[in-house]
Amino acid sequence: MPGPCSHGSTPTQPPKVRLSAMVSNSSDSFLLNLSYFKIPIKMLLNSGATHCFLDSSFVSDHRLPAQSLPQPLHLCLFDGSFSADPIVYEVTLPIHFNHSHTIPITFLVTPLDPDITAVLGISWLHQLNLLIDWASSHIHF
Repeated sequence: MPGPCSHGSTPTQPPKVRLSAMVSNSSDSFLLNLSYFKIPIKMLLNSGATHCFLDSSFVSDHRLPAQSLPQPLHLCLFDGSFSADPIVYEVTLPIHFNHSHTIPITFLVTPLDPDITAVLGISWLHQLNLLIDWASSHIHF
């Protein structure tokens, strides 16, 4: 029997997006220390996430320009359950990867693990198709 986040069994309200497990203190996690201008951002590279996500506390703390989504998105969590509240905002930020690479990224705004500011999901990976060195946790442009 399909889980609650499987195709064909979504709630009748909003479309869904998926955010898989985030283990920020694990050596298996692919973490990037990046910045939005001079504000540090700790990002998790997560191929199990359908989109890119930004912590809602970070957005409010830094008064970032969030835009309302055309329709809310229901967030499917790693355990197959849905978050209590749908995602209703997105924000696009220029993220500095190094001195020569600044890339605008659109994030869905939702609460995240306190140790993580943002998640780079599979949509971002597909869009840029970068060379990723998983052993050394480096991205090559």
